Amino acid sequence: MEGWSDLAACLEVQRAVWGDDPRELVPPIVLEATLRAGGLLGGAFGEDGRLLGFVYGMPAVRDGRLAHWSHLLAVRPETRRSHLGLALKQWQRERLLSAGVDRAYWSYDPLLAGNAHLNLTVLGARVVEHVEDMYGDEIRGTAGSDRFVVEWSLDAADTPTTTAPACVVGPEDGPLPGGPAVGVAIPSDFGALASPFLSFVIESSG
Repeated sequence: MEGWSDLAACLEVQRAVWGDDPRELVPPIVLEATLRAGGLLGGAFGEDGRLLGFVYGMPAVRDGRLAHWSHLLAVRPETRRSHLGLALKQWQRERLLSAGVDRAYWSYDPLLAGNAHLNLTVLGARVVEHVEDMYGDEIRGTAGSDRFVVEWSLDAADTPTTTAPACVVGPEDGPLPGGPAVGVAIPSDFGALASPFLSFVIESSG
């Protein structure tokens, strides 16, 4: 991606995905600064040159080792289920490995099954941390901002390996127990469950 127009297009894609809440948007000026500091930004374009999605992250240090924090993966709603997100992550992986970086981290909402499937099953990342209220007050939706942080070993085998969990917990079980493998029960479509409540909140806010 090159030039200010591409950076501005990233903001347009973010708005298509997350709306206009400024707390959720990374402006072009920050994208530019991150790139100057060694960050990574890659986009997927349609035949007409329109930006369809992008992946964006920044240099990081974890446990005293150089790593990468992948902050955003955004794909226009109308182009989802076309494997663009996977293609962008594979591009990111290749670029990071060529730069000598072998680990990437990012956070995701534990209640979003689609994100969990991509992160854990397809990419083979593993959850290494549960952060309560990672972004403070709720940003969007009705479930707060608790997040799982995952570690993606970029030089691992392409086929993910899974370990059967010692136990499975749900929302009613409180804090996550310790152990080498814990399963977390999540709804298959949290958006469908949350939609009636979201409508009530919107209609009642005035």
